Amino acid sequence: PEIDGVDFNLIGEINVGDAVTGVRSMGVVDVYSLVMTAGQTVVFSPESDDFDALIEVMSPGGAIIANDDDSGRDLNALLSFTASVDGEYLIGVSSFSMDSPEGTYTLGVSK
Repeated sequence: PEIDGVDFNLIGEINVGDAVTGVRSMGVVDVYSLVMTAGQTVVFSPESDDFDALIEVMSPGGAIIANDDDSGRDLNALLSFTASVDGEYLIGVSSFSMDSPEGTYTLGVSK
């Protein structure tokens, strides 16, 4: 699917405690869903040696409500996020530059 000219690749569900490995395609945002309850805090830590990892959190309504680019190690993202409402949040992994080369990444989700 495409939203505002950006291609999305819906990968599937992710849970707290998971660490998944993916392969990012140039110009595409990999998206995972995570069911959260209001007040729940999780930490997202996407890491890649191939590109400048960016993380985005989309609300149950579909708006981008949080993101991070370089708070992690090297050029990786690190984001602590607290849900404001119960629901399914979408977690996007991409690169700071959508024109960055393809590459592998690991997305960790922890308390």
